[in-house]
Amino acid sequence: MNAGRFISFLAVLGMLVFALHARAQVACPPGWIPYSATSCGRAPSAQQSPQNSGYGSPAPLESRWGAIATDGVKGVLGIAIGERSEQGAQCKALADCQAKGGSPCKLQLSYSNGCGVMLVGSRGFSTAAAGTKEEAIQKGMAICSSDGDTGCHVYYTDCSSPGRNR
Repeated sequence: MNAGRFISFLAVLGMLVFALHARAQVACPPGWIPYSATSCGRAPSAQQSPQNSGYGSPAPLESRWGAIATDGVKGVLGIAIGERSEQGAQCKALADCQAKGGSPCKLQLSYSNGCGVMLVGSRGFSTAAAGTKEEAIQKGMAICSSDGDTGCHVYYTDCSSPGRNR
């Protein structure tokens, strides 16, 4: 093989390799970008939410629990919010009450995917749970009033909203 033919052979071989490489590039659909020569992925977009980008259902929500425990004698309040189970929320609220010096602590309320409230009046306290803080407060006020208590006011309220699975 002479030098001219060898150079021509290398040139043809180079173009063939380039053409094969160019054919190996993947064509991605609109809204997708190439991640390698053979795969595509969704293009990041500030307008798409990470939970639901239009390609299937959003991740399911998981229940979250809250709880309230008290030591009625010392006035110690123990709370838990955002727990994954009712038992977990109850244990955490009791432990929180004890850690703050309560003894004996008693579970007063547990609730899921909603709000809990503790109201204090002139004769004692009451607890209630509902879907929102406002509803829980209204419910608690009704309980406090029906017990014949006066001067009822919100002492504590918080919510445990459902969360995404991780």
